Amino acid sequence: MNNYSSSSEHEIWRAFRGGDDHAYEYIYHRYAQELFSYGFHIVKDRQLVEDCVHDLFVYLFQHRATLGDTNAIKYYLFKSLRRRVVEVLEKQNKLVQDADVVDLYNSSELATRSEEVNIIEAEATLAQNQRLIEAIENLPARQKEAVYLLYFSNLGYDEIAAIMSLSIRTVYNQIHTAIQTLRRVMGRTGQNRLPVFLE
Repeated sequence: MNNYSSSSEHEIWRAFRGGDDHAYEYIYHRYAQELFSYGFHIVKDRQLVEDCVHDLFVYLFQHRATLGDTNAIKYYLFKSLRRRVVEVLEKQNKLVQDADVVDLYNSSELATRSEEVNIIEAEATLAQNQRLIEAIENLPARQKEAVYLLYFSNLGYDEIAAIMSLSIRTVYNQIHTAIQTLRRVMGRTGQNRLPVFLE
């Protein structure tokens, strides 16, 4: 089996589009779980998300020769999955609204992801972490999703704008408003140090 860990995303995608099944397997194993996690943040329906991720990879396999090129596989997959999930919800007359989108964070996920993305400093107390979790949970759905994509999935503002079908300016505004809200909430705790991205 080819080892694509040292290959660029452009090279991996090109190999996949050219019919390399090992490249397809690499993409699946590299991104399937992350796609499921993101999809489950959009709608709290495990079966629906699993089906959408499965359908997405089937579609990619069947149409790989005609797919467009990309240098950012995760962005390409996130955008494709989000569109697929929304289409399914629309067919079910369950249009995603703020009240329908599930909370993007829970304590176990934030605890496991915080070290990876350095959002919460290592010395932050458990109580401070819990306050941050609660503050994030109270953000409007679009702000939560934008924060998740920026800080937890390491996507750029332009990629987030494309995924969420928003202008880059709107994404900036959503993130700015979310950070201001979180900073204000966390500032009430009396802590000397705030999480890095709130400073």
